[in-house]
Amino acid sequence: MPTKISGSHVFIAGAGGVGVSGVALILQDLGVPVCGSDLRESELTRLLSARGVEVHDTSQPQLAATARFVVVPAGFPCRHPEIEAAQHAGIPVHGRSAALAKVCRQHQTTACLSFGTLSRARLARLWAKAFDHAGWCTGIITDDALPHARWGKPLCLDLDEREVWQHRDILPAFAPPIVAISDWEEDSLGYYGQDLDLKRFLSWCRTLAPLTVSPLPSSGPDQIDIEVWEAGRQTTYDSYGIQRIGFASTLSGITHKTDSLTPITGTHADLTACAVAMTLYRIHGIRTPLSPLSCVGWFKPVTENHVHDIRMHPVSVRAALRALRAATPGRAAGVVMRPFAATLHAYSLEHWHEALKEADHVILIDPPYEGCPPEDCLEFAQGLCHRGLSVRTLTHARARAFCQPQDAWLWVGAPDIVAMP
Repeated sequence: MPTKISGSHVFIAGAGGVGVSGVALILQDLGVPVCGSDLRESELTRLLSARGVEVHDTSQPQLAATARFVVVPAGFPCRHPEIEAAQHAGIPVHGRSAALAKVCRQHQTTACLSFGTLSRARLARLWAKAFDHAGWCTGIITDDALPHARWGKPLCLDLDEREVWQHRDILPAFAPPIVAISDWEEDSLGYYGQDLDLKRFLSWCRTLAPLTVSPLPSSGPDQIDIEVWEAGRQTTYDSYGIQRIGFASTLSGITHKTDSLTPITGTHADLTACAVAMTLYRIHGIRTPLSPLSCVGWFKPVTENHVHDIRMHPVSVRAALRALRAATPGRAAGVVMRPFAATLHAYSLEHWHEALKEADHVILIDPPYEGCPPEDCLEFAQGLCHRGLSVRTLTHARARAFCQPQDAWLWVGAPDIVAMP
């Protein structure tokens, strides 16, 4: 165990976020006093509390203003009272990637990095298992209750390429031996914010890491190709086939026929991440079969006809809707969404129309989550209707009554969306 970091506490804003909750647990493993805030209770806030992290359910500017540094999740509002209090007090405010780089530098810890639009967290956790249960830092819940940090072994970290591309000093600070890309969505529907050139980003990674592993453009709906670059040049590529059985899919090696995966439930991005993991396993000579893992709220089966997705950006909803359609051919597919404020304001109507256009029905639950005015929800629904979508605004009870059992439904929102009466 490394020496504890000296000094005051670290404050985690939005502590229940899938990414920054992992930072809180790693710091906790290091013996650092950690506290934070999140307005909504969730699986992750309960996990943090169980591990001794103090999570407040109200904003805590005074704790942010007296911290060693503050960690914020991607997309956190810059005018939030906690951020303004920290900046006024001269306290450093770091994004998740910068905070992890700071910890790894201080403790001279090797970090293998994964990037990707939808499934980089899955890849990091699968990858950590290949390294004899190395450390990891994601919001994935597993049944083995492993600690996030396993010092003396590599840390497998999933990072947001937007943040790393915007702050070019972060990636060199890690000096990663391996960079892996879990999946690319060329049409990211506004997810990247700035115009991130994915090919340019990957070329940059290849100049900094001795080994990079990434998917090639899709050659077909039932095949995934993975390429390997070593010391700046392409060395090999692997191909994997997809066999779909309802919500489950089996991924098998074409080039390496002895590799196989147990059935996995999820999107094409999940399968791509698992294919990248299999190639990493092959490079390291590890043949351990992969087992299904679930990221909190990410495409969780709820019943036979319903699935639940928590991530509220259009590219995620589109991917989950397409997976639902592929798993239920010949049946109507609908989306039930309870909006957050960011759902309506961070992305354009054009992005949401593109994400939802394959749905037979779209239902927006009224009232929306706290901080999202009902009139904004109504305006959003009207905008989608004007673009040709079938959209209704219903209470939760009426939405449940509308969802016929013979159809397939995707529920998008916090975990309480499937538990509400």
